[in-house]
Amino acid sequence: MMNEEMELLAMDEEALIKMRVNDWNFDTFVKHQEFSTQPERTKEYSGLFTGEYEPTEEVLELAESPLRLFFLLLHPPRPWRRIVTESNRYYNQQLNGRVDRMVAAQQARVKELTR
Repeated sequence: MMNEEMELLAMDEEALIKMRVNDWNFDTFVKHQEFSTQPERTKEYSGLFTGEYEPTEEVLELAESPLRLFFLLLHPPRPWRRIVTESNRYYNQQLNGRVDRMVAAQQARVKELTR
């Protein structure tokens, strides 16, 4: 809630009484005011999906097993593939530096032991 909205709400005795009786419901308060926290859609966006929403084939295949469905929702495959790819790329980029530091540390230990 923005400062302007909080100030208006704090000054509206009737709204505060309703909140005490009916619990907090900002949406009904906003309907009776001239402002809203939700942006108004002023133009249509091309490329937005306009069809019916329904489960994907992947979800329907896993629907028989609640555990498999849970893991699909917990770890969606597409983002995790990207994460794995980037993690492997980072590992490979940093490998030479890590190996060089390990070799230097080992050589320093050997040098101290041979003194």
